[in-house]
Amino acid sequence: QKRNDIQGLRAIAIVGVLLFHLAPKKYANGFLGVDTFFVLSGYLISSILSKEAILDCSVITQFYTRRFKRIVPLYAIMLAVLTVLTPLIFIPSDLLYFMNDLKWALPFTGNMQNVLEKHDYWSDVFNSPLLLHGWSLGVEIQFYLVLPFIMTVARLGQTSQFRVLTFAIVYRRMQIAVSYIVHFFSSSSFSFGHLLARLWQFLTGSIIFELESVVGNRFRTVCMPYTVVQQRDPREIAITQCKENRGDHPINCFIIFQRKIYYPIVRIWSYSVTFCLLWILIASKTNTSIIPRLIVTAATGALILTGKFAQIRLLSNSVMSYLGDISYLVYLSHWPIIVL
Repeated sequence: QKRNDIQGLRAIAIVGVLLFHLAPKKYANGFLGVDTFFVLSGYLISSILSKEAILDCSVITQFYTRRFKRIVPLYAIMLAVLTVLTPLIFIPSDLLYFMNDLKWALPFTGNMQNVLEKHDYWSDVFNSPLLLHGWSLGVEIQFYLVLPFIMTVARLGQTSQFRVLTFAIVYRRMQIAVSYIVHFFSSSSFSFGHLLARLWQFLTGSIIFELESVVGNRFRTVCMPYTVVQQRDPREIAITQCKENRGDHPINCFIIFQRKIYYPIVRIWSYSVTFCLLWILIASKTNTSIIPRLIVTAATGALILTGKFAQIRLLSNSVMSYLGDISYLVYLSHWPIIVL
């Protein structure tokens, strides 16, 4: 079931990216909206795969088929339209650059082009290559290729606690490895666009998904007579009910909603984190992206987790939900429109 607060996070992310591409000097941290997309992808894909009892070849094939149907058609249309329009608008030398970028974009390896050819993303923003924004789709597709195998390892355990531990081990090892590679051996293009430098953000979403079940279920089963149930707060009673026989007398069995006293605190926390996320993406200007990237990643994960228990109107209203629904279309089309 679609969660409106997650659509709201998508809306914040796409607004940040859009503002950055429109005015990169004014909205210097807007590009970190992509980091929010990575955390959301890790969470959502983990939740999709967790529904399968067994991760065999047929399940993984179906997973890739669904991803293909969601991502590739619009992406292919974008590439086809740009391939037609570019010769009509740009000079021959620019067309050669586009054709080279297209060669990398077709198999979703635009991020590897940036790494191997040592492109600087911030310089490219001002040079305006048409397929600049395709790098993030490459990272996401490459994540799809490795996550089923990580999930398979995690399935060796039977509890959510074990799966959290499995993800946490991979998460920590990747952090350590990436820290050494990125900070001591790699270029800025590697740290920005390579899957190894981004895997920890996807796994943050995966860990958040597992933490939801560890934090606790919001429901408990209570068997009681119907007259007692009538005295309870209607908001605490779920729809589900059954019949149980105790001796010769049937008893109504209701699933009673546990109203947590910390819900108001969760909402206050969610609003605070959301405003912090908005401030970093839209208002803040820093000389480095390391700390803002960590904050954006952690804030996104925290909002996904708290949204499971208490959603806020700032994220779940109809406007934000609609922007989230069209975020993929906006992401694909906004940069070519800006350049053309």
